[in-house]
Amino acid sequence: MIYSQTSISTELESKYIRHLCRHFSHKVEAVFNEIEGRVQFKQGFCLMMKQKNVLHLYCQSKNQELMKMLHYILDDHIKRFARTETLEYQWQEGMPEPLKLNMSLTEESLCSTKIGF
Repeated sequence: MIYSQTSISTELESKYIRHLCRHFSHKVEAVFNEIEGRVQFKQGFCLMMKQKNVLHLYCQSKNQELMKMLHYILDDHIKRFARTETLEYQWQEGMPEPLKLNMSLTEESLCSTKIGF
């Protein structure tokens, strides 16, 4: 497995989690609440987490080609939903170790991850 992450400065972090997960849930499995969202794509998995004025995205995929596709999907949709603000962010390799253990798509997994922001 390979991992990537990004952090996006925004005051609308909960809105993005809600809108992205709701939108993706029409085609793939997604669970979410106001604090985090989890989406299982064909290309991999994405965990979205809210922190005050920051939206964190953590991705897991089987290989680099699938990860690029996953980034493209997320980038395209984030851009579409960001009508009122310009969001700047960059993907980086890796992920905090505690999150690697909690990359699953279950209602019970929501809000169960603590990484000490």
